[in-house]
Amino acid sequence: MATLVVNAIRRELGVNLSMSEFYREPTVKAIASLVTAGKNGKTTSSTTSFYDGIAGVPSTTIMANEDGPAPTIFMFPEVTGFASVYATAFENIQHRVVVFGDENWGKPFEERESIQDLARDYLQKVRAIQQSGPYHLAGWSFGGYLAFEVARQMQEAGEDVAILMMFDSYVYHEPLRMVEWTDDLHHLLQVNDDKPAWIAQFNRVRTLISKYEGPKESYRGKAVLVKALRIAKEDAEDYPHPENPYNGWREYIPRIERRSIEATHRTMFSLQNGQKMGKMISEIMMSI
Repeated sequence: MATLVVNAIRRELGVNLSMSEFYREPTVKAIASLVTAGKNGKTTSSTTSFYDGIAGVPSTTIMANEDGPAPTIFMFPEVTGFASVYATAFENIQHRVVVFGDENWGKPFEERESIQDLARDYLQKVRAIQQSGPYHLAGWSFGGYLAFEVARQMQEAGEDVAILMMFDSYVYHEPLRMVEWTDDLHHLLQVNDDKPAWIAQFNRVRTLISKYEGPKESYRGKAVLVKALRIAKEDAEDYPHPENPYNGWREYIPRIERRSIEATHRTMFSLQNGQKMGKMISEIMMSI
């Protein structure tokens, strides 16, 4: 439905409203302001980071391109937990898209929690929408871990996974450092002003990744890693081995292929790069 509304605004009013703007300001009054600004020649920056595109409720599941052709692409939440971070890619993806939000957003890590358990829950959500394979799974960063584990569990159950797409997910052999609040996170308070919840969210995800031990060569289906080629200075500690072409996943996924994008990890789904990512996702789908 959102795609139809945005396309109608573009077609009838001649305003280049983006999907990320729509999800950032999902009210009639806010959209009217964006349309007026567009008619006056004001545009938003195309170099914003993925944090600037988040909007809505983190647990929300977004269904986009619902009139598009099968198959459906199932996408999993990255560290912010908001499904809407992927919205910049929607208009350039040719197929139906389902993006899950993080239902545990802002909660502290609990010892019983694991990526394996989260994947089991998401697997049931996928099956509730599509009862049988082949399945098409994707995720950015932490979402890549979830997509990988869902694919692995599907494979163990004898189900057909057509493709696993991972967007700059990294394998870590050392525990990730915990996050403290810094000035470059202040813009997140415009989305949700609960600073402790943001810190809990980031550290919960980092703990889940640090505790995860995926079996070697445990997924033998087709997979594609889309690697961000640039490392931002502030991210250097979190992505310590940029020279590894597969971000460490080759030992877990023997059939993994690699594509790349001229972006940093955080800007893969910026307004400009999200369009490129959408086109790349469609190209990968066509190559299956």
